[in-house]
Amino acid sequence: MVVKLDNITKIPSIESTGTRIRYNESAIADLVNTYLEGLHIDRRTVDSGQELDDCFALIKNAITSKQAYEGVPEDKRILVVEEDPPETVDTEAITFYLNARLPGSFAQGKAGEGKVREVTPHVRAVIDHPEAPSQKLVTMGRFYDNWITFNIYARSNKAARSRLLWFERTMDIYNWYFRLYGFRVVELQTGSREVIDMDELKITRYPITYMVRTDDTFHFSSQELKEVIYNVEVSIT
Repeated sequence: MVVKLDNITKIPSIESTGTRIRYNESAIADLVNTYLEGLHIDRRTVDSGQELDDCFALIKNAITSKQAYEGVPEDKRILVVEEDPPETVDTEAITFYLNARLPGSFAQGKAGEGKVREVTPHVRAVIDHPEAPSQKLVTMGRFYDNWITFNIYARSNKAARSRLLWFERTMDIYNWYFRLYGFRVVELQTGSREVIDMDELKITRYPITYMVRTDDTFHFSSQELKEVIYNVEVSIT
């Protein structure tokens, strides 16, 4: 699960006026280390992301932090909800939902399009059990590629387009923050503009899709594994 940090607005927003930011692996590592040092947190105490809901929470945190950095008053900030379409759009809104989910793929090429998929769990780590020194603690995991669609709503085409580009930039700026918690977030495509009727108003909607890789993990001790094997053997004799 996501480690709860005291002050979400302390997430640094590394701005570069007029420049679209995409960090390489080295830059992401530097940002993560700087961030944790500033909050006096040991990297080893931060759990990597396992659940998709955790990633949604991080994205909401990033949006909150970006608006706080920009000085947007709390009562003027954009509505971010999972319900789609939202019940109402006072000015702007961002919604999100799970569009598709497949076992993680491994191959060169576009994210999520590899031909080899992790269809069964694999061993992630084997360590000495922290509470039972004579045993081992085994971590198993399976990667999943999740296609998440975000819908950007606004009352005019210009406002929707501007918010779409703002959201895209925010996701780029905080990519390292998602990686800190073990989530790989990759933009796939922006869909065509749509105009829908809502509360007798014409609302513009832009869909944008990201691939989010999660690692669904579970743990068991070597003793638990022995007990499972023993029970299976007994049941078939």
